[in-house]
Amino acid sequence: MKKIILCCVALAAAFAGASAQNFIIQAEPADTLAGGPGESLMVIRHCKESSRMAIEIGGIDISLASPRPDSAAVKPLRAKRYMTFLSKNELGFAALTGTSYGAYAPGFGPFLNTETFRSFHFSSQLVGVNFALNRKRTLSLEVGFQFTIDDYRLSSSDRMLGREEGQIVPADPYEPDPRLSKFVTTSVGIPVRLLYEPGKHWNLALTAYSDFGTGITSVTRSPHITRDLGGLRGYQFGVGASVSYHGFGLFVRYNVSPLFRSGVGPECHPLSFGVGILW
Repeated sequence: MKKIILCCVALAAAFAGASAQNFIIQAEPADTLAGGPGESLMVIRHCKESSRMAIEIGGIDISLASPRPDSAAVKPLRAKRYMTFLSKNELGFAALTGTSYGAYAPGFGPFLNTETFRSFHFSSQLVGVNFALNRKRTLSLEVGFQFTIDDYRLSSSDRMLGREEGQIVPADPYEPDPRLSKFVTTSVGIPVRLLYEPGKHWNLALTAYSDFGTGITSVTRSPHITRDLGGLRGYQFGVGASVSYHGFGLFVRYNVSPLFRSGVGPECHPLSFGVGILW
C-alpha cells in the first residue's frame, strides 16, 4: 500500500511540475486547499483512530481505507412468513370457575364440582402460520389450528352426569359403587397469538382463542360407562398468556364464554394452566 501511495505521489508531482515543498503529510485533517501561489498542491492525511488515509489533489479528496468488518454484506432477512407443525403443546390442569346453579332446584346441590389437580388439560396446535411484524422478527403474529381436550374429574364419584328434559343433571349410573366419575370435552379452534422475543431464546405470547365445541361425554370407571351429553356451547371465546425459554415454559388460559349453552347446564367458565412446549 505504501509503494502504491508513493508511486501516485511521484506521478502527480511530475505531472503537475510541483516542487518538493508542495508535498505535505499531515497526521490530522487539513483545511481545503486554496490552490494559490505558495500553497500546497497535494496533502496526505492520516487518521490513526480509523486507520484511514486520504490524498487531496487540487481540492479533490481521494480516500484510501480498508473495509471495516461491520461493512460486510448485510445478511439476508429471515422469511417474513413461515409455518409450524405440532407446536404450542399445552399440558396441565383444568378447572371450572364461576359455577352458578341459578336455574336448578336446591336439591341438586353442587354436582359439577371438580378436583382441579386430578383434572387434565391437553392442547396442541396442529399447524400455524407466522407473520413477522418487524425486521428483526422479534414481534410476530401467529394464526393456527388447534385441538383441545379437557378431562374434568368430579368431586363426587358416586354419580355421573346425564340429560333430563334437555338439561344436564346428576344421574344414577345404574351400577353399584361406581368409581372415578368425570366428563370430557373436546374442541377445535383457531388461536391468534401475538408473539414477542424480549431476549435470546425467550418468548412471550398473548393469545385470543376461538374454539368450537365438538363433544362432551360423561364417564365412570369400574364399571366403565359412557354417555354423550350434548349441550356444549358451539363457539367459545378465550384468552391466554404464556412465557417460555428455549421453547419450554408456563401457560394460563381462560374461557370468557360459558362452557354450556344457556339453560342446558350450570353456568361455568373453564380455566387451565400448566407447562408447555411452546416453540
